[in-house]
Amino acid sequence: MSIFLTVFGTWIGQQHVSMQPLQHFFYLWPRNFSISFAVELLVAQPIARLAMNRLHQHQTNAAS
Repeated sequence: MSIFLTVFGTWIGQQHVSMQPLQHFFYLWPRNFSISFAVELLVAQPIARLAMNRLHQHQTNAAS
């Protein structure tokens, strides 16, 4: 996903299609991957884990 967003996200952000993200792909992608991995690890997963725990807890209490 970070591979596609490195290219498409640049096009969307610049509001035009150019060769710039393709020419600089191997410089841009490792940085984008690192940032997205860190956000996933530190923000998205804990929130999702908390939401799923609460959902399962609610379902268990409703079934009892």
